[in-house]
Parts: sequence; C-alpha cells; structure tokens
Amino acid sequence: MNEEIPPTIELEHAIGFAGQPNSLYLHPNGREYVYLAGACVVIMNLSDAHEQQFLRGHDDNVTCLFVSRTGRWLVSGQRGVNANVCVWRFEDRALVFRLEEHDFGVKCVTMTDDEKLLLTVGEAPDGKVVVWDMSIGHPVCFTNTAELPSPVALVQWGGKARDIKRRETECYQYCVLAGNEVYYHVLNPMTGQQTVDKISTTTHVRRGTAAEFS
Repeated sequence: MNEEIPPTIELEHAIGFAGQPNSLYLHPNGREYVYLAGACVVIMNLSDAHEQQFLRGHDDNVTCLFVSRTGRWLVSGQRGVNANVCVWRFEDRALVFRLEEHDFGVKCVTMTDDEKLLLTVGEAPDGKVVVWDMSIGHPVCFTNTAELPSPVALVQWGGKARDIKRRETECYQYCVLAGNEVYYHVLNPMTGQQTVDKISTTTHVRRGTAAEFS
C-alpha cells in the first residue's frame, strides 16, 4: 500500500539582514550581492529578488564577512563556542576551509588583494590575530593582542612592503587599529616573522574606525 506523500512548502524568499559593519558586499561580477542573515551567508541576484542561495556552515550568528578582490572567495566568521571562520569558493558555493583557531567570536576577516593571505581577528576575550596561507588553509603567524590598551577595532592590508629604494619586497604590510593606537606590521610570509611599529600620533588623540594605504 502506497502512503500518500504530504504536500511540501517551497521557500520562495527570505527577508533578513544582520545590519552590522562590513556585512553587505556587491560581488565583482556585478550581478549578485552577498550579505549576512543570522547564521547564514546569503547570495542574492540583483535582477531577481527570489533567486537566493544560503551558505550554511555556522552554528551561531555570523559576525563578519569579506569578499575577495576577484570575487573568487567569500570568508565569514561567527561568534559563540565554535568561533570558526569559513572560507567559501564562490563559483560552486563550496566550503573549502574551516579555520578553528579563535574562541568566543571573530571580530573581522580580510584578505590580501592577491588572495594569497587571509587575516582573522578574534573578539576581545580571544585576543588573537592570525594570518593564514590561502593555498593550504594553515596559519602563517599568530599575534596576541591581549596586552594592547584597547581591543582591535580594524585590520587593513596594504599590499607589499617596499624597501628603502621604494621597490616591492616579498613581505606584506598591514595595520592594526586598537583604541587610539595604530600599529604597523611587516610580515614575511615564508618564515612567519614580522616586525611591529607603533605609529606616533604626537599630541593628537584619535580613535580610528577606518584605514587605507595610499
């Protein structure tokens, strides 16, 4: 005896937006945009509001998002006990890496323009800044920010560092904003060694919220 199959309900459209900084990106293909909603990363078509795709790899609210320069990679981080970072391949929506170095929560994620290095920042109790090799998903170096006067607010890559003759080196540069302080890092991706300099702001007191290299 054949049992009757109960009718199913098909999801036509979901509405929701995390509404936090750096949680909405226009994809470089110009046809889609990416945003956060709860524990999901949502990919939506600009010309068809009902064409949505949900990337499900987190078990708590997603707190940060990044889309790489070419649009090949999406990176998302979450809060909670399993404060993981997920690296997605946009082309086939596949979860390529699950990075598990952080505790309590992930503050921000960002990638170099050449898409070779990924940097992740943990929330204040975690205190870790981790640089990852995107070719294998392994850490390149760790920085403990627990001793900084304020929690990290922002990290910004600045491309390749230059030598005294203004020639590009193999090292990468990035800056860390924490409270009223700015820290300039130069990283050798082959050895994981880096130098850190605190940038003097003389008598001016400013709480940084954004940064960019010229």
